[in-house]
Amino acid sequence: MDDWKACDALTEADFGRHPLWGYDVERAESDPASDEAFVRPYTFDAAPGDTDVLFARAQLRTSAGDVVPGAVLFVFEGGRPVVGGVALLKPSYLALGLVKGRVTDEDREELPDGTLPLAYEAAVDVGGRPIRLAGAAR
Repeated sequence: MDDWKACDALTEADFGRHPLWGYDVERAESDPASDEAFVRPYTFDAAPGDTDVLFARAQLRTSAGDVVPGAVLFVFEGGRPVVGGVALLKPSYLALGLVKGRVTDEDREELPDGTLPLAYEAAVDVGGRPIRLAGAAR
């Protein structure tokens, strides 16, 4: 299914069709061909109180100045978005966890030289209002 896939299989084209994806544990539990790492498109009429991880289409800019397709990984906590990571989509999916804006040591090992700092910017449509997610992964 094009609208139900493993998060590490997300592509730039997927985000072109649906700018916001997220986990759906109930659906994963009822689909024997999937697991908890599967995602589906999401839309929100209003900011939700709390969510599991969501993936928003983003522009990422490397320290070398290259703009690459990616995603901002975030959750809503108490109705507010909290960024917890970014993901590069090319040459293949690579998720990077962030703690206070810093890429975790484990994820840092996977990055090519010249990637960090990695600026990110995304806008999530919530009820017709964009919520901006921007910052830098160091």
